[in-house]
Amino acid sequence: MKHSFRARNWAWEYFERNGTKYLTNKTHCNAWCKGCLRSQSAALKEEDEQLVISCQIEKSRPESELFKQFMIPKHAICGKIRNLHLHLAECPHVERQVRNRAASDQGTRTGHGKSTESTAGQPTSQMTTVSQEWFETELCRTAASAGWSWNSTSDPEFVSMMKMLRPDLEIPERRVLSGRVLDAEITRAVSDMKDRVGKKLVTGMCDGWKSITRTSVAAFVITVDYQAHIINTHDVSAERKNCR
Repeated sequence: MKHSFRARNWAWEYFERNGTKYLTNKTHCNAWCKGCLRSQSAALKEEDEQLVISCQIEKSRPESELFKQFMIPKHAICGKIRNLHLHLAECPHVERQVRNRAASDQGTRTGHGKSTESTAGQPTSQMTTVSQEWFETELCRTAASAGWSWNSTSDPEFVSMMKMLRPDLEIPERRVLSGRVLDAEITRAVSDMKDRVGKKLVTGMCDGWKSITRTSVAAFVITVDYQAHIINTHDVSAERKNCR
């Protein structure tokens, strides 16, 4: 006799669960967003590090323990696929591609074939619900990806344009953008990579190239499931290129 099993929805890759049911729901389980857990645990880890420096505790708690501190029913969401997509579509602690995919899937699920119209100049629904935290994260990612200097985000013309689009948003100064926001993004990216490559076979390699500014770069890369992940990069412009 043949059995058919429904594949687990892709959104579950971004959530933790421990088998407990959501409130009085006997069907759906509790779910905790991995991105939110990483963000919350990063804040606690920073507090622990300050306590270590001040000799109030001996060492920081491991990440797994910090995760468990937040994996309580109070912070859980119902593990319905619709709820997972709704959360991911607006969560500032996951990658932009994940948010876009969740929003697209949610739109497909609720649209029932109806066409949607967009008019140039009108803000989208995502824009009307954007949070300050989301804006700071996206501005940091955009500046890093586009190769902007951190000072450029304080340019009067840029600030004026953003204020015209969203008067309620505060433009973070460069020290905040290149400090707290960037540190949080690095923590998120490293944790995300660990989730993707953990307990899998990897291939390590070293490669080199020149950036658009003609900087010689050497990188250490691992490949997992045919996808490359950069572990570290080094500026080797001043080094002799003798293949040693």
